[in-house]
Amino acid sequence: MMKNLIMFLGLTLAVSTLSAQTEIKPTIGINFANVSGDPENGTVKGTAGWQIGGSVEFGNKVYGEIGVLYVKESSEFTSTSPDYEDLDFNQKGFRIPVNIGWNILGSMESDFNIHAIGGGSAYFLTGSDGLDKDDLEGTQWGVFAGAGVDLWIFFIDLTYEWSLTDVETVTEFNLGKTHAFFANAGVRFRL
Repeated sequence: MMKNLIMFLGLTLAVSTLSAQTEIKPTIGINFANVSGDPENGTVKGTAGWQIGGSVEFGNKVYGEIGVLYVKESSEFTSTSPDYEDLDFNQKGFRIPVNIGWNILGSMESDFNIHAIGGGSAYFLTGSDGLDKDDLEGTQWGVFAGAGVDLWIFFIDLTYEWSLTDVETVTEFNLGKTHAFFANAGVRFRL
C-alpha cells in the first residue's frame, strides 16, 4: 500500500513538472519522536533530535514536493526493573518525504503564503547508538500531515508523522511504532 502511494505521489510530481514553477529548498530542523509501544520493564520518552537536507518543489497553488533528509531521532529508556539499566538511544538514517501541498493563502510566486501538506515517507536506517542496529527495522514507512509558512525566500514547515512500521524487529522492548513531530526551516530558491 505504501509503495503504491509513493509511486502515485512520484508520478504526480513528474507530471506537475511539465508546466510548473520549481523551487529548491535546503532545510535544517529539529524533531521529537516517541513510540507507541509500552515496554513492560520501563518507559520510553522521545528527546530532541535533528535533521538536515533539502527538497524540490513543483507546482503553484497545488504542488508536489520530494526531499531527502539525514535524520537523528533520540529517545531515553527509563527502567523500572533491576534487570535493565536506563538507556539513551538514537537512530540515524535518511528520510525521504514525498508530499502534496496546497497553498491556502498565496502561491509559490507570492512573498507570503500559508500552506497545508500531507504525504508519505520512507526512512532508511543507517546506524544506531544504544540499541543493536540489527534489532531495528531497516526500512520504516510513515504518513504525515502538517502546515507551513513562506515569507519572502524563507520557510517554516511543521509536520506530524505516524509510522506504519514497528521500530524494532524483536519484541524484547515492545517499542511499537514511532510518532514524530518535525519542525524545518530553510530558504527557497526559485528556478
